[in-house]
Amino acid sequence: MVHAEIHINRRGINSIEAPSQVEISAGESLVLDIVNHGPPIHLTLSSDNSAPFTEFFHENLYLGERQEYRIPVYENAFEGSFELAVITGYGMHRGTIRVQVNRFVKKKEPVPEAPPVEIPSPEPPRSFPVLIVLLLLAAGIVYGAWLVERVDIFNYAAFAALSSAVLAAWLSRR
Repeated sequence: MVHAEIHINRRGINSIEAPSQVEISAGESLVLDIVNHGPPIHLTLSSDNSAPFTEFFHENLYLGERQEYRIPVYENAFEGSFELAVITGYGMHRGTIRVQVNRFVKKKEPVPEAPPVEIPSPEPPRSFPVLIVLLLLAAGIVYGAWLVERVDIFNYAAFAALSSAVLAAWLSRR
C-alpha cells in the first residue's frame, strides 16, 4: 500500500494540498489519507484516464475531519500513469496528483528452512493386559452359564464383565 496525504482547508477555505506525484506498483493500493482542517466539506475524486490501471473513476465524498479512501491498482496493469483530480468548492478548486504505475515485480520470498526432524523416543513396551483378559474370560464363562441355565443374573453378570473389559482397555490406552 502506498499512502498519499491530502490536506483540505489548511491554507484557506476549499484549499487543496496534495502531492504532485505518487509512485505505485501494479497490484498495490493507493490509500488517500484525506485530512480536513476546517468545517465539513463535499469533495470529489475523479480520474478520466485511469481505466487501464484501476476500476476507480469518480467518487463524491462528504469529508468530516479525516477519511481514508483506497484505490486498488490492477495486478496486471502496464507501466504508465493517470491523473487523479481532487476537487472542492463545487469545481472552483482543483488539485491534481499524477499516479505513476510501475510494473509489478514479484519479489522472491526466502525459502524457510525446514525445522529439524524430531525423532520420537520409543515408547516403553506395554505390559500384557492381564486384567482385560481375565474380565473377558469371566464374561465368556458367565455367558456360557446363562446359555445352559437360562438364569437372567448370569446374563447381567456377563454384560457387566464385558463392559468392564472394554472400559479397562480404553483406560489402559491413555
